[in-house]
Amino acid sequence: MGARVARARPEPGPVNELRQWFEAQARRAERAVFLEEALLGNRFWDYAYYRLRFFFARYAVASVTHAVTVLLLYRFFDRTHFVIVLLAYAVASVVTNFWWGSLEALRTEVRSLYRRRAPHLIPKTIGRWLSLALQLAAVTALATTVWLGVDAARNGGVKPADLYVFAIGLRLSVQFFSRAYHAGIYAIRRIYRPLPAILGVEVLGIVVALLLAPFLGAWALPVGALIGVPIVAGLSIMYTRRAYRFLGISPSRFVEVARLQPPPRRAFRDFFGGGISYALIGLDSLLVIVLFTTDRSGAGKTGLFALLFLLSPTVRAGSEWAQLIYFDLKRLEIRVFRNLRRRFEADILRLALVLGVIFACVAFLVGARIYRAPLGDLALALGPFFVAISLLAWAQIRAYSDRAYPALIATGSAYLAGFVAVGWTVPGETATVLALTGVALAGFVCLELRPDVRAEGDGATLLSPTEWIAELRLLEVPVRVSSAQFYADPAAATPEGDDDRWRRLQVGDRIALRLPRPARAALLEPGLLAWYEPARKRTLDRPALATLGGGLLHFAGEKSAQTGSDALWTAARAGLLGRELAVVAADPSPPPSTQELRSSFESMFTSGIVYAPDEPVPVRLDALPAEDKRAVVAGAVAYARELRSRPLRSRFLVTAFCERGELRLVFLVSRRAPDRLRARWEELITRSNLRAALAAPE
Repeated sequence: MGARVARARPEPGPVNELRQWFEAQARRAERAVFLEEALLGNRFWDYAYYRLRFFFARYAVASVTHAVTVLLLYRFFDRTHFVIVLLAYAVASVVTNFWWGSLEALRTEVRSLYRRRAPHLIPKTIGRWLSLALQLAAVTALATTVWLGVDAARNGGVKPADLYVFAIGLRLSVQFFSRAYHAGIYAIRRIYRPLPAILGVEVLGIVVALLLAPFLGAWALPVGALIGVPIVAGLSIMYTRRAYRFLGISPSRFVEVARLQPPPRRAFRDFFGGGISYALIGLDSLLVIVLFTTDRSGAGKTGLFALLFLLSPTVRAGSEWAQLIYFDLKRLEIRVFRNLRRRFEADILRLALVLGVIFACVAFLVGARIYRAPLGDLALALGPFFVAISLLAWAQIRAYSDRAYPALIATGSAYLAGFVAVGWTVPGETATVLALTGVALAGFVCLELRPDVRAEGDGATLLSPTEWIAELRLLEVPVRVSSAQFYADPAAATPEGDDDRWRRLQVGDRIALRLPRPARAALLEPGLLAWYEPARKRTLDRPALATLGGGLLHFAGEKSAQTGSDALWTAARAGLLGRELAVVAADPSPPPSTQELRSSFESMFTSGIVYAPDEPVPVRLDALPAEDKRAVVAGAVAYARELRSRPLRSRFLVTAFCERGELRLVFLVSRRAPDRLRARWEELITRSNLRAALAAPE
């Protein structure tokens, strides 16, 4: 009997799905242009194209569908019903923008938990916000249904425009949940959707309406909108759910609809400040509302109202493109990235100017081809207008990512008042557009000139050693500096094993959260936790330290002085802040300059690479693969936070030199370099960072 041929067994479903996902991720990564390549390479414009490619495709499709929608509305609805639908769209857009902006409270909390290495708490946080989203969705759907019933009873039946407004309200209610679900995962990673799914969402409702128009007439528009609501929401939830599954986050068990779930009190600033700020960013809706409410017979602006409504996809694109940069801005909000972020922001400002010109050209072509009246001088005014709103969009999203809500609300309210004033007082269409341009430019200038003060929201409860030292030195009040040592963990594989490190970070975060500002804490060495607090108040005594530390810490000592600088030097010389700081404090020589460090590194490692964020990118660094550049950024952050190199998956050992909490130099050396030289360099660069922190100007 012949031998049996073994059949290959198919892999189990989840395993096969995971393998396919990793393969798709690898193919996508080969095509992607990441932020690190814009920062560490001369590929900013490649990065900008990659980040905006789907946006432009969606914008083109949205422009076509919007034009078709306008034509259908003009054909089937009279002026009164047309305006009702228009205002319903505008109000729903403002509410949607408020909700997405208010979800910054959720995103901030998730990012904080993620950076504090507490991902197990993320599902409960997201579940609470999903509960609130479902409650808002239910209230909105009920209110819309009641309005439709009352209006039908008053008018003797449901009209097509009424059903269209009902569809808009129903879509708004669904978006409360879908956007909250999306925001929970978007806080820590982008959510990929293929281009067909993105474009299909834009055209679905209008295609259905066009197909049904010969049979249903005016009813085709609301029916198409109603059909599109569950499909659009379903696609968004489906792709978001995939991201949740692969990250192992399951918030569903924490969703509770029966009990009211308001935002936590600590999140009120982000919830209301972020919501109002983002609602004011929705420039297209505000323009439509303002021009409609300020239009008066004989003012000569009816045509401008219709033109801007026709161009609203372009106006919306001009004010929404910058939102695609939000995720990377949040990645760069860490203190050590401030100078890298300044360079990135300068590149984005140039991109805003280019996009403003592109949107102006598109607006001119669309207006010339579709608008019924001749544009005349109005065409010349559209160019500055779209450049101004593109610049304003960039300034707004930059301020929003910095959580500068007071500045955003103040400028947003001012330019909204300016729009109203223009609508009431400026005669003529061209003069009105030029006046609106001036208002938008004024808002841009105000946001650009605001002080560069970012709200503390990077999620880092523990400061890096250099940040901790620099902030302590700035205090001009009596200060007490204390430290505690972790007991050695015999179960750890090494003195700095991953499990032991994670445990120390968790304990350090818990203690740091207990300290009220200006008190701060830091892990100065792998097993040494230090903190400072005003001398007149004691937050952490020995019993509290034992409780919060779970018995893993023993008190090492404390020193007090009249200023932070004196307390720092006294504690360092007494050995309370670790061996390295004791050595540096015993020899208070000035720190080496960046040029001296560069020369020392290049003499020790002839094949090493030195990168200064304020200088052009070295050719050898620019030539590295994207994977290496990403590892370089991660390694620089890890070193700046701990003053210890981390064993990342990279061909290079990465160290960094920081001054005043910012990266000044990043050093790359091959891991094949002699261990003796690498150890000698790490000792040199660590002490240089500490000397620079101790010598930081007050």
